[in-house]
Amino acid sequence: QTWSFGAVHSGERSLRHVLLRSGDVPVALAQVRIIAVPRISRGMAYVSWGPLWRPRGSPANVGHLRNVLRALRNEYVLGRKLYLRISPKIVESADTRHLRAVYEGEGYRWRNDPQETVLLDLSPSLEEIGHGMGRSWRNAHKKALRQDVQFIEGNEDEIAEEVLQVAEEMKTRKSFYGGNQQELVRASRDLPPEIRLHMIVCRHGGEPVAALGWPTLGGIGIPLIGGTG
Repeated sequence: QTWSFGAVHSGERSLRHVLLRSGDVPVALAQVRIIAVPRISRGMAYVSWGPLWRPRGSPANVGHLRNVLRALRNEYVLGRKLYLRISPKIVESADTRHLRAVYEGEGYRWRNDPQETVLLDLSPSLEEIGHGMGRSWRNAHKKALRQDVQFIEGNEDEIAEEVLQVAEEMKTRKSFYGGNQQELVRASRDLPPEIRLHMIVCRHGGEPVAALGWPTLGGIGIPLIGGTG
């Protein structure tokens, strides 16, 4: 939902933006990608990982979500006659189960996301988390701890290039697509430093052997880029 990613991924001409204010305060927004069907006056409006409706530091107000959903439906379905698809990427929990009723109450139909999300509770100690893993994982972990490795963190270009090196090497080795990591790095470079992808590289013998990058927006860490050598 960052403007930078939308511009890199889809191009500025394909983007539209919806902003909901309460008085002068922004309370919800959505970035919409328009996909036109050639030769007919129809197409698709696509909202990925949105809309955003919980400003940091403010209590959640589900009314803001309801209003921005209504605005999107009125503008793109009723007004422009487009097919509207929203993929909010809501991680199901006790705090989010009521949101499906909000979407359905505004005229949306629910469909299960084929991509599964695994939640890992990080409140226990590292030792407790390790004991819950399988035997082969624990053995590999013990072996890794004995290696002479170096970890580098940040969002500088040098780190990004090493992350891409590891990611591309793994994709080639395993022969799978795995998304467009180059695109993610380009979008990250266009963002303000405080919200760029945070990346970590593991080096062994001076060479990068593992890498991971994730967004620093919101409260849930989602790995978007990385790989192992």
